[in-house]
Amino acid sequence: MRIVQNTYPTGLVYPIGQLQDELRVDEDSEIVVLTSMLKAATSIAEQHTNRVLLSSTFTAYLDDLESLEVEIFKFPITSIDTVKYYNTSGTLTTLTANTDYFVDITSCPARVKFATAPSVQSSIYNPIQINFTAGHATVDAIDNGIIAAIRIITGQLYEQRQNESNMSEASMNYDRLLNMYIKGSLWL
Repeated sequence: MRIVQNTYPTGLVYPIGQLQDELRVDEDSEIVVLTSMLKAATSIAEQHTNRVLLSSTFTAYLDDLESLEVEIFKFPITSIDTVKYYNTSGTLTTLTANTDYFVDITSCPARVKFATAPSVQSSIYNPIQINFTAGHATVDAIDNGIIAAIRIITGQLYEQRQNESNMSEASMNYDRLLNMYIKGSLWL
């Protein structure tokens, strides 16, 4: 399965002005650098935990179904928007929820269960497409431990932007915070 992000959040997970004060960054010209590092830190946290922090849309592409159940390893998935496939004549066909497929977004990973396997066009790649929305609607819904890790990563990226050798100690700190949010540990 290949997952492609279609839309990205417009906001940040932490107020840039507050981060600027915490890091004692006085020059407004540094806000662009700090914003870039906050986005990078957010991306690191998302990749480490397989979570989506702010609401975004995605498409999962599959070549075929190994079973009638597909697991999607993003969290939290808030909706499965459409399930489509290219039928044997090459026409993109939309399946009907609760008839052709069923959804479980409360489990992690989220699951899509097909009533029957669709007959897909075998000569094209990625004939099955599952469009979904994942992420929290507001910043307040993100766990404080993840926000703390993002603040640590951002601070270290900013402070060590000229010297990459000191990043290992920071990595240990944010690893400890983020590891509890990986599947099998703690799912909030």
